[in-house]
Amino acid sequence: MRPVLVAAFSSKKANEDTKIAVYIKKDDAVSIKNRQIYFSLSVVNCGSRSNRFPLEAYIAGRRISEFDFPTSSEYVIIYGYIPDNIFKKYNNPCVYIKGSAYFGSNILSNTIPIRPGHG
Repeated sequence: MRPVLVAAFSSKKANEDTKIAVYIKKDDAVSIKNRQIYFSLSVVNCGSRSNRFPLEAYIAGRRISEFDFPTSSEYVIIYGYIPDNIFKKYNNPCVYIKGSAYFGSNILSNTIPIRPGHG
């Protein structure tokens, strides 16, 4: 499975973590849920998938791994948290999704830049 990340944003939390939020289309979220595909968000420097920092993924306050998240909106927001001191080390931060399911389904998205903003 190759979901398309539409947009990615970072925002600062009060406890010194940075929230990374990515937007995917509803159909991709439904496929992830129905196939029960486990994955993490991975922060890297753009242009390279080395120096990867994986983040536990959530949708609407629910862990992805519970497969009990809403998929009714046109776009679904997946997010995770990265310690601010680590995020600052990425001079050109990008994000992608990578993971797999028990029965052979793999997931690998496109890599997109993380822009400061909302999410």
